[in-house]
Amino acid sequence: MNKWITQSERDTLSQLIGAGAVADAAICVIEAASNTDNSASGSASTAVVQLRAWFAACAEPIGNPAQPLTIAAVDHPDVASWLETESIVTFDDSVDLVKSVATSQADVVLTFAINDGSASVMAVPTAQGLMPAGWPVCVLVIRNVEKKNSLGVVSKFSSGSR
Repeated sequence: MNKWITQSERDTLSQLIGAGAVADAAICVIEAASNTDNSASGSASTAVVQLRAWFAACAEPIGNPAQPLTIAAVDHPDVASWLETESIVTFDDSVDLVKSVATSQADVVLTFAINDGSASVMAVPTAQGLMPAGWPVCVLVIRNVEKKNSLGVVSKFSSGSR
């Protein structure tokens, strides 16, 4: 899990579990490559869109709302701005997030991480929310966030002059 979840996300999750705001649950990791996203915010947006499509597809069979009430912990301003356009309340401080989960009717908490050429979104069901019992913590990882240019190998023998 260390490959996909940062220390900041682990700390936030620990605080949420310690406060009883989320239940300890199984973890589901989905890793996907994306050749179209060239930025962290683009990959994070793609991950959120995919998670919301999954929620919508699962909602009717399990009798839950198509779009669960979602709040997010995010310290990337561009991602936070995009989330707000999607009606997702964001927090840049985990203490405020934990307080909000305890007092709101949020169904899911999202956290974001950008590391090692990937963006990940972790969706954690809240204890008091409408997600069904046993719903897993879902980590969606989008690889190839940023294309990195490399200089390649330069050889003293590569020039055309002799």
